[in-house]
Formats: sequence, structure tokens, C-alpha cells
Amino acid sequence: MDDPHTESQLLREIWLELNALCFASALTEPNSIGWIDFSKEGDIKEEFGYYFTRLNGIALSHRFQYAEDQHLQCLQLSSDPTLTVQKKKEALIKFNAYEIVYLLMVHEMIHQAAHQAGDSHANHGESFLKHASGAATALGIPAPTLDEAPQWPDIRNYLALEFNAGNIRF
Repeated sequence: MDDPHTESQLLREIWLELNALCFASALTEPNSIGWIDFSKEGDIKEEFGYYFTRLNGIALSHRFQYAEDQHLQCLQLSSDPTLTVQKKKEALIKFNAYEIVYLLMVHEMIHQAAHQAGDSHANHGESFLKHASGAATALGIPAPTLDEAPQWPDIRNYLALEFNAGNIRF
């Protein structure tokens, strides 16, 4: 399968940050990282993200591409000297898409870590759980069970907020 996605500098920056934080910078930087419209990819049955093992590439759903705009707004807010710290904190709460993308990237990077460790399938089995446990510790969140692995980390609350705000549709 080719990797038919749009490159993203923001996703690459998130990948670099998570590689250092969760994987001690041990992962090989992907050849490509970006956004993809999964509805146009008949052989990929994913909604949110995918790790391309042969290509060493990561793609996240184009439905969250607006996170790039939210990130730019966040940067502008954080550098605005006229806003109080409290006003900045209140404004930053609205940026749920960035949090979703961050957590989706963690999930795909765990597939990458499992694959680089020799798991040729890089599915949601024991190898995934091993790498997820380390990432969970680094992020300060609970590690998944085998049943939770396919939907870990849990993004349901963020999805609900974004859905209710009219930012995404399912």
C-alpha cells in the first residue's frame, strides 16, 4: 500500500517530541508523516490513524487537520502580552483537536515501536502493550489492557467536545 497522505510539519514536531518523551529518541524518524482521508483508501479500515510498516510512515485522519489552525492560534495566544495568564489558560482549554492528534500520534508510534522491535504485524498484542506501558508511564496516564489497546489512549471525551462544538462529524 502506498502512503497517499499530505505531509504535516506539526505532526512531525509532535512525533519528535513524543519520540524523546516516550521512547528515549529510539525510534527511527518516519519517512513521511501527515494527514489522510481514510474514506478514499479502500484497503485501510481505520478511522483515526495508521502506521505504514513497509514505508515507515504515519498518517492521521484528515478530519483533525484543523488542529494545525488551533495550534497556530495557541501560539499567538501564548505570545500575546495583553492577555493575563488566566485568560490564556481559559482560551487554551478550547484546543481539544491538538490533544486528540497528540494522543493519536502516541498510538501510531507504539505500532512503530513494536514493528521496529521485530513484531512484523505491529498489531494490538503483547508487543503493543509493552510499548504502550512505557509511553503511559512517560505521559502519566494509565496503561491499556489487551481489550483497551485498539482504542488507547482514550480520546472519547475530546471527540465528544469537538463533535458538540461542530468541529468534526462521524
